[in-house]
Parts: sequence; structure tokens; C-alpha cells
Amino acid sequence: KTKRYSFYKRGYEIMLTAAPTDSEREEAFRAFAIATAMGEPSSEAMLAECYARGFGTKTDRASALYWYERAYNEGDMNALMPLALCHSRGIGTAFNYRTAIRLLSLASSKNMKGADDELVVLQERRAKKLVRSLYSLSMSLIYEKKCTEALKVLTSMAAFGYPKALYTLGCLYEFGAGIPASDKTRANEYYELAIRGSQKYGSFTDPASTYKLKILKLIR
Repeated sequence: KTKRYSFYKRGYEIMLTAAPTDSEREEAFRAFAIATAMGEPSSEAMLAECYARGFGTKTDRASALYWYERAYNEGDMNALMPLALCHSRGIGTAFNYRTAIRLLSLASSKNMKGADDELVVLQERRAKKLVRSLYSLSMSLIYEKKCTEALKVLTSMAAFGYPKALYTLGCLYEFGAGIPASDKTRANEYYELAIRGSQKYGSFTDPASTYKLKILKLIR
């Protein structure tokens, strides 16, 4: 135990050095690898860090994920946040929303630095994906001449402030598609919202009415 800890300690000391040389970096990597092979539990997360950063070795995200996961499963909470980031950012593995949320929520409950911010980023990313998916669905419905259903989908997502969806909604109201008659007042309200846009999704303008004509062709 004393011997393997001495290897871990040496690697950790080099990690804390302000500007380690290449040879020192390689020494740290070897020290963590030896300590890990000897069964030092604290060394696994540090070995993962070396692989993740390319510290003393080539960057190997798959190996970083493997050692973070192993360290965490063996009870090393220092590996929790890096492991969560691997899953939330697709580092060394495919992006996994459920796993990322589960691990980040656990990290947040333990007040780990950056967990709450990453949760917000992840949830916003999920929301954007949902919004774009709903917009694509509405366009497919319009293409199939199912304007009433498209109108419902677009209305349900109006609160998200996705400008292109708002503009499309305005087009449907202007052309009386999916509703009994044209409602230009309501259409102009949605056009203005689309032009005003939002901080998250930006704005949408159609100065030459190119997009509007595209919608008109689809619904005819």
C-alpha cells in the first residue's frame, strides 16, 4: 500500500506543478498507471484525467471514460463529475441524455462545482432539439395538406419563441390554412414576434416573401 501510494503521490505532485516538462508529464502518467495496476483506488480517476487531457500520453477519450467509470463504480466520487461530462458531451461515448441527467443530478445534490450549470446547458440543448423536431413535424404536416394538425403543433410550440415556427404560424393564419377564414390581424402578430425573435433562437425575417410563397405553394 505504501509503495503504490508513493507512485500516486508522485504523479499527483507533478499534476499540481505550474508548468511540468514533457518528461515530467510522462513520469506522472507512468506513476498513475503503475499505482493503478498495483490497486491504488485514488489513482484510477487521475489516470483517466491523463487520458482525457493528453497529459504524458496521447489523448484517448475512450480510455478516459473507461477509467472514470471504473473509479466511480469503485466509490471514487472525484470521478463523478468528469464521468457525467463524458456522457453529457459525448466524450468517449455516444451522447446519453438519461445517463447524463442522472449523473449530473447526483453531482448537483453533492454540490459539485459546475453540475448545475451543465444541467441547464443539457436541458436547453434538449429543449432546442424538441423545438426543431416539432417544427419539422409541422412542415411535414403542411406538405401532406394537414394544415389543421400543423396549426395545432405550431400553436403548442409558440411559447418556445422559435421564430421560424412563429412566422409559419403567421402564414397559416394569413392564408386561412387550418382555420375557417383568413385572419391577417393574428398573422401580423405572429410575424412581428418572429421578427422580434428571442435571445435563445434569434429572429427570422422574410423581406422578399420567399418563405411565405413557399408555404403558400405547399398548402395549395
